[in-house]
Amino acid sequence: MPRQRNSLTGKRTPVSGKPGVYQRRTANGRVRHDICYRDSSGKQRWKVVDGGASAAWHELQQIQVRMRNGERVVTSRVTFAELAAGWLTDKRDIRAGSWRAYEAYLRNHVVPILGRQRVSAITTDDIADLITALEDKGLCGRTVTNVLVPVSRIFDHAVRRGLTPSNPVKGLERGERPKVIREEMRVLDRHEIDALLQAAPAKYRTLLATALFTGLRASELLGLQWWHIDFAHGVIKVRDQVYRTGERLPLKTDKARRDVILQPALAALLQAHRDTSPHPADGDYVFCRPDGRPMHPDTVRVAGLNKAIKTAGLNPPGKPRLRWHDLRHSYASLLIAQGVDVAYVSRQMGHANVTTTLNTYTHLFDHARNAKAVSERLEQEFGGILNPPTNGKEPTT
Repeated sequence: MPRQRNSLTGKRTPVSGKPGVYQRRTANGRVRHDICYRDSSGKQRWKVVDGGASAAWHELQQIQVRMRNGERVVTSRVTFAELAAGWLTDKRDIRAGSWRAYEAYLRNHVVPILGRQRVSAITTDDIADLITALEDKGLCGRTVTNVLVPVSRIFDHAVRRGLTPSNPVKGLERGERPKVIREEMRVLDRHEIDALLQAAPAKYRTLLATALFTGLRASELLGLQWWHIDFAHGVIKVRDQVYRTGERLPLKTDKARRDVILQPALAALLQAHRDTSPHPADGDYVFCRPDGRPMHPDTVRVAGLNKAIKTAGLNPPGKPRLRWHDLRHSYASLLIAQGVDVAYVSRQMGHANVTTTLNTYTHLFDHARNAKAVSERLEQEFGGILNPPTNGKEPTT
């Protein structure tokens, strides 16, 4: 039998019927469970397991199965910061934008909290504490969820290398995971679109009009070069995008590569923009700085969109705040209102699949299909009892 030890938190005692699983009572009265096993190097190891005796037994069985299958399981002194740095170096093959986001998440939010801990000692409780700390810093649920993506991948990497028996992120219970509150979609109507474009600074009016009537993502819009705009065939060819640093990058998915319809009025607006641009060559950027480099998305958002929103008064109290992505939603709404099918909308938006389109715009499709018919049926059935009062007086009951 492995040596039991006394500690400040209590004596380990074997759990009946589960050899290798021990329990102890902590200073605050909680019962914790440990497992004891010999790793691939023959050394005796102890590990704290969250979730009770059954969870500890399952963890021990998983470790033993992995070793029987020839997988190397060792306890390492490698810290999370060291492993994260090595993982980032190995992951240079992922998209540049994703790599930068992962690096920033780890550097700013995770390493300051978990960096000095050994990977093998980090538990699901530690991950839950990390989530709480990030939420206390004011990060929203979606951001915390994004932060956990590289953390989980790093632990998957550690499991594969035998540095830890399991990924503690995957042990989170539903209530421990960050709560993502989906922001309400804002769809502009004809009056609001007109007001926004009228209020837009002249430098950004064509850019905002193109965003509204093509549904392009900001990175796709700012990556447009003049050769992408096919005036003869009435389409805009979406072929790549520009990252925040000015780098040209491939699109995220094959479905994002698409031809978006170019209505005649927008084509005329873009042609006039080209005629007055100091950079009108096919390889020049459509929306560029004076030196020809693509505009920066933050500049476009602050000096273009936000200024137009403020001037037009499009963020009144009681309405969801208007965001850049709502220009894209507004374009989808325009397509749906014309009665086009979901497959066509999906292709125009560059969604990975039709399911994404349906999940995002189901309410708009439902409204477009049913609203008029329902209104007419209600009018036919009940319109007669809603006659306005006679002689300017309300009817008595």
